[in-house]
Amino acid sequence: MGNDQFMPAKPAMVALEVAKASLVIRAEDKKMKEGGKTPELTVTYKGFVNEESVKNLTKPAVAKLVETGKGKRKKRKIVPSGSESKNYSFKYVSGDLEIIRKKKSFFGRN
Repeated sequence: MGNDQFMPAKPAMVALEVAKASLVIRAEDKKMKEGGKTPELTVTYKGFVNEESVKNLTKPAVAKLVETGKGKRKKRKIVPSGSESKNYSFKYVSGDLEIIRKKKSFFGRN
């Protein structure tokens, strides 16, 4: 569109590249009693845009338990991964699984 002062612009084909929105997926920290059942591993999402939610992802994240070290130095991390989307890029943040040890009595019995 032009006006009294300017001529109309010539039509042009323009390619646009739209960057994906960043989504942070964090594994929630959990606790469990020694020898108990492993709790359900869950994640939270932060950064959805335009009122979108997990339902808009091609594939939601899953959380897995990863153990490192041995004996008393063993650590258990809850690691999220696997999300897929055309609209989002992902940053994953691991959580911790804390094992609550059984207390031993003064005589070494439980």
